[in-house]
Amino acid sequence: MNLRPWHVFLRPAAVVFGGLLLVAGCGDEDHDDHDDHGEHGEHGEVSAVEDACEHFGEGPAAAVTAGADAAAAAALANSHTDYTVTTAGGAGFVQIPVAEATELTVVLSEAATVAITDLAGNSVAPEATPMYNGAPCEAAQIGLVFDAEVGTYVLELSSVPNDSVRIVVVPAEEGHEHEHGG
Repeated sequence: MNLRPWHVFLRPAAVVFGGLLLVAGCGDEDHDDHDDHGEHGEHGEVSAVEDACEHFGEGPAAAVTAGADAAAAAALANSHTDYTVTTAGGAGFVQIPVAEATELTVVLSEAATVAITDLAGNSVAPEATPMYNGAPCEAAQIGLVFDAEVGTYVLELSSVPNDSVRIVVVPAEEGHEHEHGG
C-alpha cells in the first residue's frame, strides 16, 4: 500500500503532528471534572491544550507500539488518554477511530513529523498547527487541529526523538464547560 500523505515538516523548534481521536469525552467515567485546570476561558471553558495537560499529568495513561505500516497501525482508541507511543527508529503508524464527526486537537510531547490520511489514503490537512513550546504545561510541545468525519485516520509518525512520543487527543465538545467550587 503506497500512501502519499500530506506532510507537515517543521524543524526542531517547530514541528507538527497529525490527528487523532475518539469520541469518549469529558463525560467518561475515567475523566474528572477538570477542577484543577488553571486558567480557563469564558464561562469556565477549558482549552484543548489545558485539557491535554491535565491528562499528561494525571492520566489515564496507556502504552502502545506504533505499527511498521498503515495495515499494522496501533489503535489510539480513547480520547482524553495520555498515550506513550513507542516507534522503531523514530517512525511508525497509529490509527484513530472516530465514531462521531468533530474537530480534533492532538497534542504531542515531542517534535515529530506527521502525515495524516484516511483509510482510503486521502490526505487530511490540518486547520491549525499550534506550537505550545511547554505552555501551559511542559509536556505540551506541538499540536494539530483538524475536522474529523466518522471513520478511521492513519497517522504516519517520523523523526520522533528518542523513539517515543506522548499523545493526547481532545475532541471538541459542544458546551464543554467545567464547574469550579466556591
